[in-house]
Amino acid sequence: MKSRLRSLAPLLMLPVMVAAAAVEPTGMFKKIIAKHGTYLDSLDPMPCGGSTLSDDDEITIKQWFERVALWPNFRHMYPMGDWDTDVSSCRVPRDEAECLEALDRAGVPYERLEGVKDVFVPVRVTGPVSGVTFVTSGDLIMECEMAATLPALAEILVAQQITSVGVLSAYRPQSTYSFHSLGLALDFNWLKSEKFKRAMWLKIDYQQTPDEHTCSAKLTTPMAKTLKAVACDMWESKLYNTVLTPNYNEGHDNHFHVDLRPGDNRFFIR
Repeated sequence: MKSRLRSLAPLLMLPVMVAAAAVEPTGMFKKIIAKHGTYLDSLDPMPCGGSTLSDDDEITIKQWFERVALWPNFRHMYPMGDWDTDVSSCRVPRDEAECLEALDRAGVPYERLEGVKDVFVPVRVTGPVSGVTFVTSGDLIMECEMAATLPALAEILVAQQITSVGVLSAYRPQSTYSFHSLGLALDFNWLKSEKFKRAMWLKIDYQQTPDEHTCSAKLTTPMAKTLKAVACDMWESKLYNTVLTPNYNEGHDNHFHVDLRPGDNRFFIR
């Protein structure tokens, strides 16, 4: 991986530095890369979707890839993660008009924003989606492509009788090496289901299984089983490229993290 990246250095370095400031790895991040590699080893678009990519698709995907190519590959740092490659589930980025039209068709309430750093088509989700309320302390800002996943996410949640979700974090411009900084990640720290009298909190109700793969682990409590079902349904549906549970590491012991990576046909859960 590293040798291919070095051969692409003239192509990679300038676009990456221009696209997003302060992404050149330093300190401990260089050590992580030395052991685990970078997020991407090439800017070339991966096989993605059900047909040949158009020239516009390739240009858009390269714009995404330029932002993240030199990020450390954190996913390789932790054991017991499950990887899959699925070309048919890879999301081809849409242009602004197509993406916003998709939100309109799906009934996602939103406001189009301007001037949101490092987000191509920023939107603020302004209300419930398909019967599920996303509760947050501030504005729920994300990339349009991320907002377009919410109806399918709501289907997964409604199947577990979940009516509301606590959003710990969405767009976070200050997050280095994180898809939150691109508006392509969401963190959920609680979920309220009609099956239970109180909300399920990831910090206390998720049963961690450090010695088992997440979706094959045997759990003992109804809340833990419900939370696992949500995580594994998100993974199996390939709605998001990454699903992190409290099994992942200490920094994620109180929430689910999901992220979307347009043009990337790799999928990971832990």
